[in-house]
Amino acid sequence: MDNRVGLDGPLAGDVVSELLTPFMVYADLLAASGAPAQSKLVWALLEHLDHKLLALFLDIHRQAPEVRLRYPE
Repeated sequence: MDNRVGLDGPLAGDVVSELLTPFMVYADLLAASGAPAQSKLVWALLEHLDHKLLALFLDIHRQAPEVRLRYPE
């Protein structure tokens, strides 16, 4: 099976989500432990990073459409 993903498709968002999931869990743990301000800060940073990564992927795709991301095995 080919585990490469194009940078312009819907799976690119899945790649970003997979990369950011541990930090999302951390933000949820902060909120659950009584640190809502820190949790909100982490979520804001994650949203910003999500937008930046997707913009980066699209920019790479525009410059080199043949580039694919490979999931680690």
